[in-house]
Amino acid sequence: MVSLNGTSFSTPLICGFAACLWQAHPQLKNTELLTLIRESSHLFDDPDDAMGYGVPDFKKALDMNRAGELGHSIAVFPNPFDTYLKIKSTFTYVDHVSIYDVAGNRVYQQKSIVLPFKVDGLQNLPREYI
Repeated sequence: MVSLNGTSFSTPLICGFAACLWQAHPQLKNTELLTLIRESSHLFDDPDDAMGYGVPDFKKALDMNRAGELGHSIAVFPNPFDTYLKIKSTFTYVDHVSIYDVAGNRVYQQKSIVLPFKVDGLQNLPREYI
């Protein structure tokens, strides 16, 4: 009988998790990588002796790093979009939002934004913006 639990099972999974996360973001320091894994875990806010910080969430760790600040995330949706984009975050305020076309030209900019925020009037932009 094969048992799929315990440290013998979880260690290679977490090593693979860390390797994939580090490959996606090679600029991370080892301590930043550990912080992302820890803060993405389902028991991060209330760790216990049995499961520690719990089970880490790979997508959450990637999103946290993409937001540029550990412990925060930004979501831009819908994807693909039609005439508007919504921006939602654990942040309540951002300094500015800029949208660029595929050639690198800025096609939208807004400063001092309180989140969540809706960007309207994007019907003339191609769908490859997000």
